[in-house]
Amino acid sequence: MESFSKLRSMDLIQVPLTAEPGRWVGPIKQTPKLHSTRDRKTATHIKVTTSQLSTSNNKCSILILADSENEKNKWVGLLNELHRILKKNKLKDRSVFVPKEAYDSALPLIKTTQSAAIIEIIRVGDNKKVHQIELISGEQLIAVISGRNRHVRLFPTSALDGREGDFFKLVETKGCQTLVSGSMRHGAATCLCVAMKRQVQCYELNQSKTRHKKFKEIQVPGNVQWMAIFNERLLVGYQSGFAKYPLQGDGGPISLLHPDDHTLSFITQQPNDAICAVEISGKEYLLCFSTVGIYVDCQGRRSRQQELMWPAIPTTC
Repeated sequence: MESFSKLRSMDLIQVPLTAEPGRWVGPIKQTPKLHSTRDRKTATHIKVTTSQLSTSNNKCSILILADSENEKNKWVGLLNELHRILKKNKLKDRSVFVPKEAYDSALPLIKTTQSAAIIEIIRVGDNKKVHQIELISGEQLIAVISGRNRHVRLFPTSALDGREGDFFKLVETKGCQTLVSGSMRHGAATCLCVAMKRQVQCYELNQSKTRHKKFKEIQVPGNVQWMAIFNERLLVGYQSGFAKYPLQGDGGPISLLHPDDHTLSFITQQPNDAICAVEISGKEYLLCFSTVGIYVDCQGRRSRQQELMWPAIPTTC
């Protein structure tokens, strides 16, 4: 046993059982039955009682075996002095785990239970998995892709404050992969574009009861992987390609990989996922694929000879 002066100079990491108010340390009156004659003759015991090992009011006792009565007295004095120092200095509890009573062991049926599970009594919200959130501040709405079927729902921004409010489910959006919002009609209206596989549905957000109205449907050459709205045009990324679609009017799409530019043919010759596109100016775009990034003009022809190479496949840009 180390001396008390040496223990006081050590950095205290954890002292079990000593800092609680219900703890008691002292000798016991009767020596319990021991396993050898030598133990019965020479050993003495210390009894440590604690009340915080469980959530119930039951007290737990621990027996500590000392080699001699002198050793017993040293340990009793040391533990009591250590308890006094801890109470005086009010040291913080640095334990990593705190045991909690999960059930009452006095119940007869629980004693035979071999396994258990924790079940939430109250479900938080509707417990639907959220895949994407789009804040549409101009309309005071939040567009959310959620649930097993990945439907789009419109929530009022007041829901962020915990206030109850109606949400609006876009029924035709089952299996939505991604969505994007933007302005049109020179900022007088807001649209929401929702992608399902190779189809994009465009909705105008308004002040009606359902807060939305479908006005256009767009077919894309491949499964939609990315979308954005630039200058009232919908820019869609799909495997090995990007294309621009007008939100208003009947104009056709413009591919941002011009078929006559043979310097870009290597992109379509092998599968390249569309990561994102960046509008450098009104006349130039940076197209980011899973293997390379290239600069093109508004007609889809290469605008710069330099290319961006990634050290690994990017997950986002």
